[in-house]
Amino acid sequence: MSEGLASSSRRRFLFGQRACLPDTVYPPWAYHLEQNCSRCGDCLNACPQEIISFNEHGFPVVDFHTGECTFCGECAGVCADSVFDQSLPPWALQLDISGACFLHDKVYCRSCGDACPERAIQFHVALGGVTNLVIDADLCTGCGACVSSCPAQAITAKPGE
Repeated sequence: MSEGLASSSRRRFLFGQRACLPDTVYPPWAYHLEQNCSRCGDCLNACPQEIISFNEHGFPVVDFHTGECTFCGECAGVCADSVFDQSLPPWALQLDISGACFLHDKVYCRSCGDACPERAIQFHVALGGVTNLVIDADLCTGCGACVSSCPAQAITAKPGE
């Protein structure tokens, strides 16, 4: 096992997460979901943005294709189980930009940058008029506004470190 994978597994263990579904984004602050969630659906009904749904295992997951998270805390507030811990950061997400991004074909598009409330997505002009998309990880909150606004569906969010 590589050192990176081992430290990631230890970190998940310490925060009460299991790595069963590595690309699954659970609701914010859901650090003990797989162990303690009764799958009642209260968090789904409480989410005003309606971005929480059930996955194939019956656990609540976030789908950023339908909207962004405003970190209102409604999902955590209605949960009767010991799933959410709002004393910790909501989550650590990693954004990936695929080759489907219009910028790869030199097509002008800044939908994701315009949608980002934190201005974490910036565009840097390079030689030849090509624009490079840069995500400032320090500014990104992981709200997912860029995912739902991308007309090419080139942006995905998955759990990060």
